[in-house]
Amino acid sequence: MTTDGQKTLGDMPLQNRIDLLLRMADIANEVNMVGHPNTFHACKQAIQKCRDWLDAKGIAPETLAEYVDADGDANPWMQESLFEPNSSGLQSLIFITMVVGHVAHFSYLRAGYAEKMSEAVTEAGDNILESLVEYGGKYGLNEVTSRSR
Repeated sequence: MTTDGQKTLGDMPLQNRIDLLLRMADIANEVNMVGHPNTFHACKQAIQKCRDWLDAKGIAPETLAEYVDADGDANPWMQESLFEPNSSGLQSLIFITMVVGHVAHFSYLRAGYAEKMSEAVTEAGDNILESLVEYGGKYGLNEVTSRSR
């Protein structure tokens, strides 16, 4: 079943949707500023690279996908194992990772490299909208999408 928030996000022009999700990711990242400063900085960098891609600053799809696909050694500060189960920091990290994956998905499509997407990035297309709305609600996404209707 499609929620109103999911439909609103899905109906938005892609540029607007990504811009909105990146603003919500910035809000979500504030949760980690004090308790997990290294995660905060890694997520801030990932969000900025997504913005740079959106602004056509030549960010390759692989650069964005690294934040989603990298193992603990390659990206130690964006690992779920750093957080207590069901903590606000973990919820924030999951949302940010979904947003970055969503942007990476469309960056691959726009570049014509759909066949090069990892499984995680492939799954982060429009079928992730429901989860984005669910996790993003804590950061104001529900209010924004309800005003857009």
